[in-house]
Amino acid sequence: MAEYGRFPQGADSKRKALNLMMPWAPRKKLPGEAPPLSISIWQQPVYKSPNMDTPRAGAHDHKNIKSKV
Repeated sequence: MAEYGRFPQGADSKRKALNLMMPWAPRKKLPGEAPPLSISIWQQPVYKSPNMDTPRAGAHDHKNIKSKV
């Protein structure tokens, strides 16, 4: 097993670097434990704010006047 710097390289190199010597095993579920999340946040619809009407008639008339600059 080759070593680069202070971390050994190999299948369990990160576990050895963290001093985790026991082999990894999946955790057993506790009775009454909630199931894992089953929806993807990336596939949810994106919020779009509602289009707001102008507060009063003629409020955007300034956009029709040509700038003097």
